[in-house]
Amino acid sequence: MNTNLIDVRKLSGSEEHLVVDGQGYFPVLAHLGDDKLIVALRGGAPHIGLAGRLDCVHSNDGGRTWSPPLTIADSERDDRNPALGISANGDLVLAYHWQANYDANGVWKKDNSGPTDTRIVRSPDGGRTWLDDRLLDYAPLNGQSPFGKVRRDTEDVLYMPIYGGPPEAAATNGIVRNGTATCPLFLLRSRDGGASWDDPLAVAQGLNEADLLMLSQDEWLLAARSDGKADMGSI
Repeated sequence: MNTNLIDVRKLSGSEEHLVVDGQGYFPVLAHLGDDKLIVALRGGAPHIGLAGRLDCVHSNDGGRTWSPPLTIADSERDDRNPALGISANGDLVLAYHWQANYDANGVWKKDNSGPTDTRIVRSPDGGRTWLDDRLLDYAPLNGQSPFGKVRRDTEDVLYMPIYGGPPEAAATNGIVRNGTATCPLFLLRSRDGGASWDDPLAVAQGLNEADLLMLSQDEWLLAARSDGKADMGSI
């Protein structure tokens, strides 16, 4: 465990501002140009809860002040775990986990027997309106969980971090394995601005909740949470 941690709030010149009050799990930030920002985040319930929904908030002054929450997805299921990015034409693309693993009283079922799906929604106007909310069209990973930032490479291909499924789903030569943990982690690709998804890159087994940073065309950095209870992992 790394103990040389930095509290960014104490760095010279840093500022701390309230984004939203009373909610805010799983925040994902995107820069819309100039001083305009958007954050997708969770409302309606704590970490686990059938009433969970996805909202977004906007800032026009570089994050100093924020708009009231605007709902992106609020269905009969638990809408959670957003992954947010921007396509080449400027549309916002958001993927999320559509979770129904609750009993008739709205209590989480520990046996994970409830239905789950993965959904995609887009916004052509910087997050003011959200359209075309639909199931992920790549069936082998439908039901697994997106997470974090959807990145775009120099050829305008989108890469969505997504994790979950049986261990054999990531049975690819050369992927990173983290001990005995088995959760597979992928980067799912879209070559049409998020309209369709396929051709996943198998990254690791035993890691989840990843973030990808493209340092250059040929060098990428990925950090992820470990499946192991006492571990933290990055590759």
